[in-house]
Parts: sequence; C-alpha cells; structure tokens
Amino acid sequence: MRSANRHVLAVTCSVFLLLAGLTFAQPVTIQLKHGTDAERRTKEELERILASYDLSKYTFTHEVVIDDKAIPHSHPVLTLHTRHLGSVKEKLGSFVAPADRVTDDEGASVTEMPQQEAA
Repeated sequence: MRSANRHVLAVTCSVFLLLAGLTFAQPVTIQLKHGTDAERRTKEELERILASYDLSKYTFTHEVVIDDKAIPHSHPVLTLHTRHLGSVKEKLGSFVAPADRVTDDEGASVTEMPQQEAA
C-alpha cells in the first residue's frame, strides 16, 4: 500500500473512531419534577458523582428525573427520590442499580455492579 493511501486510511479510521466515541458518550440529562430545593440539591450531587466516576460501563439510560414525591423506578425513565441527599454511596447505588437489572435475550444479567467504593 502506498504511503498516501495509508495516510487516508489512518485518517478515516481516526475520524470513525472519534465519531463512534461521541455517539456512545452521551451526557446524562437530569430533570426536576417539581423544582424543589431538595430536588435541585439531589441533581447537583448526581452531577458531581457523574463527573467524578467513570460510569459509562453501567449507564444504560441518559435521562433521569428527580422527583421527591415518587417511589424510585427505572421504567420508562430512571426516576430518583431525594431521600439519599448527602450520601454519595447511596446515590451512586440508586443510579447504577437499575443497570444491574438489564438482561440479555436469555434473561442473564449483562452488567456487573462496580466494585469501586464511593467515598
């Protein structure tokens, strides 16, 4: 292969990999259901957690709703409560735990909980 062709191939592969990475690295959007102070603080804590830990392996949803009146659930949108305000470990578990229930076509879990201990 000639040098010019190798260069074009390398650039094409690099662009493809960059675009593929951008596609998979979607940010998590967090909405507040009622706009209360507790919901706002919970959102800020979750944003700090998402910025501090690489959770991409465990992130199966990119939409989160914080609702201080709802029971937490993961379908159709991950909805978190404000009760774990101030507890990074509990909030991390609330965000990651629904991913542990994602299964393949045979019903086997396709994820493992992160081993990293939250501070």
